[in-house]
Order: sequence, then structure tokens, then C-alpha cells
Amino acid sequence: MTNTVRPMFMAAFSALVLSLLLPVSNAQAQSAARTGRQAHYNALWGWLQRVDYTKWHGADGKTPEFQEGQSPHGKLLKVYVSVQAATNLQNMPNGSVIVKENYSPAKKLMAITVMHRSSGYDAAHGDWYYAKYMPNGQIAKTPPEMKSMPIAGKFKSCIECHSGADGNDYAFFND
Repeated sequence: MTNTVRPMFMAAFSALVLSLLLPVSNAQAQSAARTGRQAHYNALWGWLQRVDYTKWHGADGKTPEFQEGQSPHGKLLKVYVSVQAATNLQNMPNGSVIVKENYSPAKKLMAITVMHRSSGYDAAHGDWYYAKYMPNGQIAKTPPEMKSMPIAGKFKSCIECHSGADGNDYAFFND
């Protein structure tokens, strides 16, 4: 993953940095930042589709089965881990990806949440990039009263919740 998504992320990050350094209006800078963030979560979704994450195993090394979930992920979950993550679940290396399919009690897919570990992304919080997608691949957004913001990146509620994982690794299946 690092070889595929990282160049797109770096290009988007570079555009964001340049937008902050060049003499442009605040609106232009905000637009460039949005474009960079959108490019990253779109690239991540595209990569997940190309590699077909549903062929990955769960953290237990077996094909993921439905398991009980909780808010905000759903009543039922299926959890997939990338090969990079599976090599060392206790200390997942950079490039690791965790995908959680979020289902209703009737086993209807409601959302897909993703954690991608990327060196230098957010060292204070384990370098995890968070994203929540709708089943059609569109990025999920906060409710209108919360400004319809994309649920992606250094998302506060994701960080706050996952910081409670044992071992300070932000991954609850290691608890």
C-alpha cells in the first residue's frame, strides 16, 4: 500500500503545504487543503477496491466472521487486516491497514471504516489516518449541524475513542 497510496498522499500533502506558503486568499488555501484531503481518501478507497480487502484475513488469521460491534461502528462487524498489519499485530508497522465493515442487526452493510498507519502522519496519535466510507465508496460526512465535514484524517472522535485501546496502539483487537 505504501508504494501505491503514499505518492498520491505526498502530492496532496505537498499541495497543502504550498497553499500555506504561497500568497493566496484564505478561501483559495482552504479549497486546496480540501482538494488534498479528498485526493487522499479517494486514493485510499480506490486502493482498497483494487487489492480487494475482502480477501484479507481477520486479526485471528481466519476469514472474518460477523462479530458483535458497538457504536459508532454498528451492531455487527467484520474486521480485515492487511498483510503488513498481520505481520505484527502487537506493533503494526507503517503501511498497515485495518478495515472494519459496519453492519446493521439485519446484516445490511452500513459503512466501512478504515485505519491506515503512515509514518509521520500523526505521531502524537500512533500515525493513524482514519476514514469512514459509505457502502458506495463515498466518504461519510458529519451531520449538517456539524458542518457536513468528511469523516477522514485526524478525526477527533476516532482518535479519542481509539486512544483508549490497551497498549496505546489504537487497535482494540489487541486488547
